[in-house]
Amino acid sequence: MRNPHSEFLKYHGFASEDTQSIPPTDMEMLKTDVLEIKNNSIDSYSIDPKDFGIRGNSIEEIKTNSERNSLDIIYTVINNIDSDARKISLLNAALLVMLFKEISLRDALSECNDALENYLVRDKFNQYIDFTNQVSKDVK
Repeated sequence: MRNPHSEFLKYHGFASEDTQSIPPTDMEMLKTDVLEIKNNSIDSYSIDPKDFGIRGNSIEEIKTNSERNSLDIIYTVINNIDSDARKISLLNAALLVMLFKEISLRDALSECNDALENYLVRDKFNQYIDFTNQVSKDVK
């Protein structure tokens, strides 16, 4: 059994910090710096989403100003609707899958994309909603 504390992945995307300077009609998903600690060694590298065919369209697609709007964005992702939010979510999820399954980022992106395309993410989200609703009923 592997030690869950022997691996660590920290990543930092620059687009989220400087969104004010990015024109709303021309959003580029910028490189993400990654610091990976694994087997007592530290690797530092950058991931360019463009290398994986991931390109942004508009910062307006991911801006939110209300809980309802945030939920709408989540629904576009889990319902596999092509959007910048889906692209960003896909890359973030793939980084975690890469770390925990010890596979390449390209393979992790493929797995995460398949999960979205086959509505596995949506189905799991709906199971979570059903579960929390049941727990809520049981508590009352």
